[in-house]
Amino acid sequence: MKRASERPLSGGYNRRKMNSRLKVGVIQHAQKSKDPLRELEVVQGKIKALGDQGVDLVCLPELWPTGPLKAGERALADVTPEILSRLQTLSEEYRIVILGGLPEKGDLMEEEGTLYNSAFFIGPQKKRLVYRKIHLFGPLGEKEVFRPGSEEIVFWHGFSCGEVGVGPLICYDLRFPELSRSLVLEGAEVLVVMALWPRERVHHFEALLRARAIENQCFVIGVNTAGDVGGMGFGGQSKVVGPDGAVLREAGQGPEVIVSEIDLSSVVDVRRRFFTAGPERWQRRTARKVLDMKDLVDAVRRRRAAGQRCVFTNGCFDILHAGHVSYLEEARRCGDFLVVGINSDKSVRSIKGDARPINPGSMRALVVAGLESVDYVVFFDEPTPIEVIRAISPDCLVKGEDWDEDNIVGAGFVKERGGIIKRIPFAHDISTTKIIRRILKKVTIKSHT
Repeated sequence: MKRASERPLSGGYNRRKMNSRLKVGVIQHAQKSKDPLRELEVVQGKIKALGDQGVDLVCLPELWPTGPLKAGERALADVTPEILSRLQTLSEEYRIVILGGLPEKGDLMEEEGTLYNSAFFIGPQKKRLVYRKIHLFGPLGEKEVFRPGSEEIVFWHGFSCGEVGVGPLICYDLRFPELSRSLVLEGAEVLVVMALWPRERVHHFEALLRARAIENQCFVIGVNTAGDVGGMGFGGQSKVVGPDGAVLREAGQGPEVIVSEIDLSSVVDVRRRFFTAGPERWQRRTARKVLDMKDLVDAVRRRRAAGQRCVFTNGCFDILHAGHVSYLEEARRCGDFLVVGINSDKSVRSIKGDARPINPGSMRALVVAGLESVDYVVFFDEPTPIEVIRAISPDCLVKGEDWDEDNIVGAGFVKERGGIIKRIPFAHDISTTKIIRRILKKVTIKSHT
């Protein structure tokens, strides 16, 4: 799988050929049965017709052969390999790239029954890339069926107009602007949103497609499902939106195929006039994340009032290492914002002796606050963070898996108030103590040579 991070930023606009046009076909599918292979037969005919028209990229909706999956319908994912094989054959025959949503079974290393709501990018030369939906939609029951993905990816492919970066989003992902921005910063010139967007909120779909195009100054293709599927009505209204927010082509509410030839050089033209698609000019200053208790309580209160879930964890974080970074990233995924309690110098000495900490609290706090996963940092003087926990009452309390839940400070308090406890496994066999021992060992060896 080719990750977005392997590509340079900005997509190499100056290297684009004189022919900068990409021909896109959008299949607004209306599912008629719960037989994925029967749905495939319908879609195959439409893909062949688009191939005959010289289309470069075909876009299909989210979970187009199955519709929304319920917990008892996991077996529908069993035919995904066969569907992929047939689509691969079409891709080879018509020299066409196909992008659409399918349920994907987890690999052999994962828990049995693991499913992902995935987007597959299928190209000639047996090229196949996968994006797994990050933001699952709770009201539709997705969290009971699918496991969320954790990484955005830009699909790169060499078309006749040159190499193009295509950023995939799946339905609910569209409501999270930072995900679209991340894809564009990695070089995507085209965002493709595959959706099962309900008819009653299709005006949101239309508005958000245009918003993402305008704020990122890129093309946005929204391909939605049409008709009634599994007792739900889906709104259609698939669209191709230009980097200035203009709707170039759009479908109605029923099954339909639209074709649009997009001129990728217009991305450059729009950005030359004024540029909003780059990194923020002023990033949030790291030091502003370090708060005293009063300011932290106020910040947590305001964010909770906005419907956000607070995650809390704590540690000394004396010499920051890979284990700390991966641990805090996993902790952040447990909610909407992460508060990290750091033992003050006094607290560290009371636990680990006068030789610690190696780094003073001000430095430790600044380094932890510099991590993207961390939203707020607060010190505590006591041996445990119980006073911080009582003050902010986190929705999720996180510790390493080496802690038994009964021994986690504040666990009872959090659970009594409806919160949860998460124990996170360690991704790296490393600790500050081990690092210090290694340094001392090397110093000792050197002194004896």
